[in-house]
Amino acid sequence: MTKQELVNTVNQITYIGQHRKQLIRSGQQERQFRKLSRLNKSLINELIDSLSGKYAPKTIQRHQLRLDAYLNEYLAPQLLTVFDDYALKIERVLFGGFTYYEVKGIKTALKKLYQFLFTAGLIDKQVESKCKKEINQQLKNCNESLSVDCERLLNSYCIAMSRAYGLIPCDQAFRIIVRQNPSRHLTARQFQSFIAKQCGAGYRRAYYIICAEGIPVIASPLHIQNTDELYESQMMQAYRVPAKKQLLKLSNFKYLPGQAALEKYSECLKNELNIATSGLEHDYSLFQMINIFNANFFLSPIEIFDLVIKDLENNGRHFRNQASRERFITVLTEVSYNIPQQVMRGYDMRAFQAPAAKLSILALMEGKTKIDREVTRALEKGTIDPNELVSYLHETDDLDVITKQAMIDQINALGLPSLDDEYK
Repeated sequence: MTKQELVNTVNQITYIGQHRKQLIRSGQQERQFRKLSRLNKSLINELIDSLSGKYAPKTIQRHQLRLDAYLNEYLAPQLLTVFDDYALKIERVLFGGFTYYEVKGIKTALKKLYQFLFTAGLIDKQVESKCKKEINQQLKNCNESLSVDCERLLNSYCIAMSRAYGLIPCDQAFRIIVRQNPSRHLTARQFQSFIAKQCGAGYRRAYYIICAEGIPVIASPLHIQNTDELYESQMMQAYRVPAKKQLLKLSNFKYLPGQAALEKYSECLKNELNIATSGLEHDYSLFQMINIFNANFFLSPIEIFDLVIKDLENNGRHFRNQASRERFITVLTEVSYNIPQQVMRGYDMRAFQAPAAKLSILALMEGKTKIDREVTRALEKGTIDPNELVSYLHETDDLDVITKQAMIDQINALGLPSLDDEYK
């Protein structure tokens, strides 16, 4: 590529970035995305050619892959370019499917790209210095060291919470962990460092740290494809937060919640399908039944029951007659009311439907004009997410603006552990 062709490439990339909003509004996003991807590839190829002979071929290939992933898979679909300030905030991609170590690679490759652009006379020294300075600040909060014991504990909490709730915002998980482990003195920076390094797939893929509705969350592998839908279904509900020992039992996959209800289900498997009350097939049947309930929260109970039965039949288990099938469904209906479900943030249907239960922000805040002791206890224990409470206060028509702000000020004054500076 000649110098003039390189200049033209940069000018076209810059034009797309500067006219991003107009291009999106005019319906040209898809066409301009494809064009921007081609231009980015041309620019990356020029950088790669300039690095040839200076670094090992594997190192150069790694830079190429990292830049292609960042510029074309993350930025380009939004018509964002390498010349936008947004491109310098590479920490954002931690929750966009990239791992901590991939982002470190992007950080290195991006600095080399800006160095190349400066050497080629396409950006001035001031711009290059600004870009490098901003990039160097990225991931600094991710370098806090933790003891092996502390990392093991945090992994256990992430597994347990992903199994209890399906997903939970990292900020809310941090509050619960801090409250249950006061002697650890866990800081926000330490926890941010931990979750950054677990982004993408968590410990042995037992959980994932990704984004739901733009918020970093700890998620169960069951919900990788429907995190937004699950989070929307859970919004404003209370979390069931058991004592530390009870909660951490869920980090052991052999432990299944709702033991009393599952014993009845086990007997039903034995009586109606001849599955022994112990052994691998028994354990799988229980585990799979719970997973089907949790993964299909958007279906009706009857549809979920059909999926459970179909799974059993696919594994070679069939009912003797219609009466046997109906007895099974009767037991399954009762069990479904007594096993904790992720869409209900760890509560079972029976608790969730109790008339006196205050298992939502709406029920907890009914008739209140200040953050009283009941609400404070819920916030401190972690059963209510303060971010969701603040969202409720902004949206409700039952309170005037002055009262709303006074209540938000009360929440901030509680000094709750948080990964954010304050609730607004």
